[in-house]
Amino acid sequence: MPSSVTELDLPGTASRSSAVIESLRPPPTRVAALIETSGLVQRYAGASPVLDRIDLTVREGDTVALIGSNGAGKSTLLKTLVGINAIDEGSVSIFGERFERRPGPGQMAAIRRQIGFVFQHHGLVRRQTALTNVVQGMLGMPGGWRAWHQAIAPAEWRDRAMGALSAVRLADKVQSRADRLSGGQAQRVAIARALVRGPRLLIADEPAASLDPASGHDVMRTFVEIAESTGTTLVFTSHDMEHALSYARRVIALKAGRVFLDAETRDLRPHDLEPVFRG
Repeated sequence: MPSSVTELDLPGTASRSSAVIESLRPPPTRVAALIETSGLVQRYAGASPVLDRIDLTVREGDTVALIGSNGAGKSTLLKTLVGINAIDEGSVSIFGERFERRPGPGQMAAIRRQIGFVFQHHGLVRRQTALTNVVQGMLGMPGGWRAWHQAIAPAEWRDRAMGALSAVRLADKVQSRADRLSGGQAQRVAIARALVRGPRLLIADEPAASLDPASGHDVMRTFVEIAESTGTTLVFTSHDMEHALSYARRVIALKAGRVFLDAETRDLRPHDLEPVFRG
């Protein structure tokens, strides 16, 4: 199995990439809200609630910044929405699948297949190419073992990976090993990996926190471009008020486990967000 930076041999793929980008658009949904929580409570080991009666709705096509200081409950909320954390009280509905406590195995798999995840640290396989890393975003699909390396992946998956890399402006880096990319480029490969299955929802947990300011803005612009061009719903967490106001259409602020603010970005100014981060 080839692993060098010359592994790519896909005649004509580049010319097809723009058409493949359109295939990354998620299927339309018939649900009123993509995500909805009702009275959501989540505790750790019987302590005070980390999430305390959370009621929120995320509509299809929303671009939402979830902000708050450390310990406010941002990451806990994301994990609870996708069934990683069990619910103590209340319920979650995501893609029309409602659950209490946590989803069943089949329900969980159906939910996860429709979500792309991007984290603060990209988690790429360092010695593999950008293309192979993006193809590995198909691992959760039937026959996913073939996504371990682009050389054994179906041609359709390689084409989708090329399209995803084009969408994040890295078509010229498909043969580059992950450990030879800059931090911002590596994070954009991680976005492409999350995008390759055409998810309905992209969840990004502090995606720019480990990057320098210029690279951070570039990554956030990439998210917005992807969301707007494909109609994908985006929820990202951030400590950065500028990112929240510049790259989201809506801001949900958590404080002490509760929704402190939920407003359209166009109606907000920096001073509106400052109380979110005060003790």
